[in-house]
Amino acid sequence: MDPVRAHHGHREGGRVHFPDLMPLADALPRLLDQIPVLDVEERPLLNAVGQTLAEDVVSTENVPPFPNSGMDGFAVRAVDTPGELRVVADQAAGHVTDVAVSRGTAIRIMTGAALPEGADAVVPVEDTDGSSGGSVRIHSSAAAGANVRQAGEDVRAGQLALPSGSLLSPAAIGLLASIGRPRVRVFRRPVVALLASGDELVGPDEALSPGKIRNSNSFTLEAQIRQAGGIPRNLGVARDNLDDIRRHVDEGLRADLLVTSAGVSVGDYDYMKQVLEERGELRLWRIAIRPGRPVAFGVFQGTPVISLPGNPVSSMVCFELFVRPAIAKMMGQGRLDPPTVEVTVLDRVDNRGGRRSFMRAIVERGENGYSARLTGPQGSGILTSMARANALLDIPAEMDEVSPGDALRAILLDWSALV
Repeated sequence: MDPVRAHHGHREGGRVHFPDLMPLADALPRLLDQIPVLDVEERPLLNAVGQTLAEDVVSTENVPPFPNSGMDGFAVRAVDTPGELRVVADQAAGHVTDVAVSRGTAIRIMTGAALPEGADAVVPVEDTDGSSGGSVRIHSSAAAGANVRQAGEDVRAGQLALPSGSLLSPAAIGLLASIGRPRVRVFRRPVVALLASGDELVGPDEALSPGKIRNSNSFTLEAQIRQAGGIPRNLGVARDNLDDIRRHVDEGLRADLLVTSAGVSVGDYDYMKQVLEERGELRLWRIAIRPGRPVAFGVFQGTPVISLPGNPVSSMVCFELFVRPAIAKMMGQGRLDPPTVEVTVLDRVDNRGGRRSFMRAIVERGENGYSARLTGPQGSGILTSMARANALLDIPAEMDEVSPGDALRAILLDWSALV
């Protein structure tokens, strides 16, 4: 078991060093190495959004299945344009005419309708006189194949449409529907139990009596679990006594993953650590990051447990760094690292302390790329600055100070805010 030691830094060359703190780059692979990929299930297409494909999907159909019009207009022979053509039929989407296009004729056609026999191009309505009578004047020359979607242009029968490991985005769901796949095999979503602990915690609908504080961690963690693709199972709050914590932990170990907040430090009432150690080997790591130095991890009765710090922002940041990639691995996702962008920092930031820092920031896109500014006070209990943030500014431990104009990486919390 990793020892729990006192953590007092020492100075070298004017900088504070914490030699007994574990770098994030060492801790995360050790944690992820013990996280399993979950089993495979078959799901209806729309119920699989956000899951990871567990099979290669080969199309049995051409998409589109036949040549069709990409525009509302007139199906013609390209060699007959420009000029005045006789309109001999109408072709609506979903219907097929037995009239063919021949020399000097055209067929009025709607978007998606099958290209009539004899036609090799579609002229958009706006390139004609728009006549609704028996003839139409084509104003410009059309090239063969113009505005025609060829059979198999998107996907051909026998072609790999999506490989195993693909994340099922809305576009991927649409692609699967287009090749006639109503169900798919995907890696199962993990059931993630979450547990807060502490006698001081009360819910948002309870009276705030002396000595009590609102329980925000259960709400932020459940929201983060949902956002990450997990199925949250909120166990409520375990009070600061061994029996209540044991009961809650045993219930949480029935899930695929148990995430706890608070209770794994070295305080007199931090019983969570004791209860977990009764059930197996607990690794208590002091990570060289801020916020969120204490993180505990272990596998108990086959269930991974990640214990996060109790401070609200520390808990949220450590979720992004440890729990989100763990959920991604359970769901069979190939990419476990978070999306990042390079940013130009607009603020001066003090990073003395010898730890890698993750500062709450707003990242915006401008003419010269992305820029980042801090959202306000960075204390580990200040949720307002986390609520304003769409990114975490990743400041290396060896960088004592960030000056305006410096380039850094930022972990994106809300990609949609940048587009």
